Amino acid sequence: MIFEEKDLGIYKLHFKKEEKFKYTDVCLKFRKKIEKKDLIYLRLLKSLLTKSSFEYKTTRLLNIKKEDLYNPEIFITSYRKGNIINFEFWISILDDKYTQKNNFNESINFGMSILFNPDIENNCWNNKYFDIEKNRVIDEINSIKENPRLYSDIQAFKAFDKDGIVSYNIYDLEELNNITSTSLYEYYINFINNSLLDIYVCGNNDINNLITLFKKHIKNKILKKNDLNPYLEYSKIRNKILIAKEKSNYKESRLIIINKTNKLTEFEEKYVTPIYNYILGGGTNSLLFDNIREKYNLCYSIFSSFNSYDHLLVINSSIDSKNFLKVKKSIEDNILNMRKGNFSKNQLNNFIELFKTNIQSIEDSIENIIYYMQSYEYNSDNLETKLEHFKKVTKKDIIKVSKKIDIDTIYLLEGDSNGM
Repeated sequence: MIFEEKDLGIYKLHFKKEEKFKYTDVCLKFRKKIEKKDLIYLRLLKSLLTKSSFEYKTTRLLNIKKEDLYNPEIFITSYRKGNIINFEFWISILDDKYTQKNNFNESINFGMSILFNPDIENNCWNNKYFDIEKNRVIDEINSIKENPRLYSDIQAFKAFDKDGIVSYNIYDLEELNNITSTSLYEYYINFINNSLLDIYVCGNNDINNLITLFKKHIKNKILKKNDLNPYLEYSKIRNKILIAKEKSNYKESRLIIINKTNKLTEFEEKYVTPIYNYILGGGTNSLLFDNIREKYNLCYSIFSSFNSYDHLLVINSSIDSKNFLKVKKSIEDNILNMRKGNFSKNQLNNFIELFKTNIQSIEDSIENIIYYMQSYEYNSDNLETKLEHFKKVTKKDIIKVSKKIDIDTIYLLEGDSNGM
């Protein structure tokens, strides 16, 4: 896939011209090295930005203006990727040929006013919306135990490394209680000015028009060097597997097994381990699913996922608490079988075919095209190169990688057979 890139000093513009869509999608992506407070501050910030702005003081006025502009969709998200915190402002705009002349430019101006000119007076956020949103987030945090899947994920990573980056989450009530309308504004200014910014655009537009539009709104931003390294490193090696258990009132139990990867090569990280994960627990006919869920009916669900930036492979399962030892033993046996090469080469070929299908579907979606452009942030290979590298992976490579993946932490949120 070919797209344009323009380095405009304080930010980069990435543009893919596409005439087959009725919409143009724009994503402003900010990123920096993560601090513990980032996730909870950004959670509150992304809610407030869409409630009002300096120009449109109420949600009603904001929505009226959106209707005048044929309802551009605005979506804000934040998430962690290894060492990096990411904050994305998306706006999807119906092309002018379906609306009226200059609607696209006016919609961009509207979106940028929301992002860069928020509802601030006397260095404080609008207290009305600030209090409402803060209390809403407090209520969500206080009810987290009502979601055992989410709660168990949080607790498992706390058990794994309670002070580490992987345990940072958006449910930090102590940090949230310390946030004021003033401190949130100060955080916003610091974050916007000191984060790397990339702008991604896909649609039927002109790159010179885009440059003119963004130059009008993005000013006085500090020039920064792009030296971010997203990959986490762990200083401590656990000599013995940690097993942590916690009681719950739910009937169903949640089992999470966190595996560390150890000194993988770049090729193993990018190409071998994703296939290992697919065969073990990431695919529709994975070993874990077939041997634990289907064959012996020992769990309600089971799957694995690999996060290369965290160097972790995580196995999630919903089980009955009485089957904990059986499921644990069966998972360990399947991991051992991977090391022995007890898996079919057909499963490797299935991964290749799935990847080919995914490649073919990328250009069917504006969002997927933008995600593809974003994948180059950390020197990703293009799709054709990735496919060729995946084709080079052998069964021997997978067995070698399997010996570099070790169980570190086993966490059980133990349910009650008489529970909910």
